[in-house]
Amino acid sequence: MCNLTRLVLFGCLLFVLSARAEVVPVVVNADTQSIDLSAATYLLEDPEGKLTLEDVRSPANVNRFQIDSIKKFSTSAYWLRINLSSAASQPSTLWLDSGNHIAQEIDFFAPDENGIYRQLSAGSAKPFADRPLPLANFVFPVVLPPNHAVDIFLRVHSYGFFPHNSAIHAQLWQPSAYEERASDEKAQWFLYLGMALALCLFNLMLYLAIRDVNYILYVLSLLSIVWFICSAGGGNGWGYKYFWPNSPIFEQTAWSASVLTARFFPCLLIWRMIDLRRELPRVYRFSTLTLALIVIFGTIRVVVSATQMANLSWLFQAAFIASNSIGIVLSLTTLYGLLTLARIGNRSAKFLTIAFAPLFFAGIFSSLTALSGQ
Repeated sequence: MCNLTRLVLFGCLLFVLSARAEVVPVVVNADTQSIDLSAATYLLEDPEGKLTLEDVRSPANVNRFQIDSIKKFSTSAYWLRINLSSAASQPSTLWLDSGNHIAQEIDFFAPDENGIYRQLSAGSAKPFADRPLPLANFVFPVVLPPNHAVDIFLRVHSYGFFPHNSAIHAQLWQPSAYEERASDEKAQWFLYLGMALALCLFNLMLYLAIRDVNYILYVLSLLSIVWFICSAGGGNGWGYKYFWPNSPIFEQTAWSASVLTARFFPCLLIWRMIDLRRELPRVYRFSTLTLALIVIFGTIRVVVSATQMANLSWLFQAAFIASNSIGIVLSLTTLYGLLTLARIGNRSAKFLTIAFAPLFFAGIFSSLTALSGQ
């Protein structure tokens, strides 16, 4: 009975392993507008980053693909495998959206009509014009043969200069449906930029008329937030196309620098408007210390990104963790100062609490999200 139990358990183990290795095909119909491929994306980690397409398709590796997630702060290369099957009666062209716009390297492999795999490459380490499709995310055209299943592969690689919130969230789209969605997102983005520019010009004119430094700090705070929204890490990816399309190094450093400025100038504005230095001197001293540490660690991140030295990825990762952790402390400390002064009747503190509390909580949430799941 004991041997029989062991045999049954061993058989169950083999079944589980074989089930995990089996890639489930995604059936694409002729009227399909979009399909979320997250549940059908299988992952293979390549710690050395040396595997080729032939290597990952070999019998030794093809069954090693598993449902998994990309590790944050990893310098490994990751291969993603998706099996697609078209139910259409003729070849159909679709777009595969990686759901990513910050990976330094992303390569796409799909078979042509003769079954020969062709490669398309993109990434933030390349000029924007090198992308297969001129879109904010890394998007690749896929030609599916009729009534036939094919394996497509993505290879994603980061040198460790940013965490892998570059996780791939693959979706398959009809080109017309994707273009419509991208057009709507771009219109909303330009609308936001126009509103922000109008506010900046208005407050700049107020400064020229009144000569109050607060108006300049407001303009700098708003510009820093706009830059963050336009940058790779905080934004939607359109900034690269329209503002610095031929500067891949700046694309990879902009998000670290924009996070730094988006923390620096709003804090200076709030502290000055509520006169934190005079009203709560201890809170002010502690806040300036935390801000100084954020500037130091943020500068390290920018410098390491700009140098493109892969052997310094550990330094970037340490600075990222430190600056995000201290950023949470800074947000809570500044919010504490606002609430304390608002409670004793400071009108500026009351208005700023209402205006900036959502921003503080959003920053805390994003920092916690960035630090989790390593």
